[in-house]
Amino acid sequence: MIDSLNYWKNFYKKNEVPTSESDFARFTVGYIKKNCLTGRLIDVGCGNGRDSRFFAASGISTSAIDASIQLSDPSFEFECQDIISHDYTDFQFIYMRFLIHAITEKKLDALLEKLSKNNSSLMFIETRSTRGITSEQKLETNFRSPIGTEHYRILYSQAYLDHKFHRLNTIFKSEGQFAPYRTENPFVLRYILKS
Repeated sequence: MIDSLNYWKNFYKKNEVPTSESDFARFTVGYIKKNCLTGRLIDVGCGNGRDSRFFAASGISTSAIDASIQLSDPSFEFECQDIISHDYTDFQFIYMRFLIHAITEKKLDALLEKLSKNNSSLMFIETRSTRGITSEQKLETNFRSPIGTEHYRILYSQAYLDHKFHRLNTIFKSEGQFAPYRTENPFVLRYILKS
């Protein structure tokens, strides 16, 4: 596996990334507000913090972690830390957008094991899907990322992730083209899970 931590450090240094919130962040806030839920949210693998800022501006107490970037924003708490070593026990909402396809499967398994013990928290997950990927792009479950030559994304099918999430209760799941970026409009999977 290529060193994704260095890839993301360089990505955020040199690439122009969106600064407005993602559609999935709006979906997440909509779900929380519609269901009159309250609590603290953590944005895991927050990148440039665009969704974290949106959550805080929406009145949600927000923290964020990422191991590949340093952020300073007065609207939310931030830690530069590995996602596995972080303590999630004080969070009612765990938000992971585009994290699962950017980490190894071993790291995903360790994170899911940890989060499955986090009583009654809701997990909001969006990740790229194998749907729509050509056989030339596939190498087992990995394919070369079109946004760089030094990083591989790990894609999963919905059936495979359903199996991975067996310890958690699935509240919602959907697959579609919800996350256009530049010239790409990939299929993504969205989940709301409860521990």
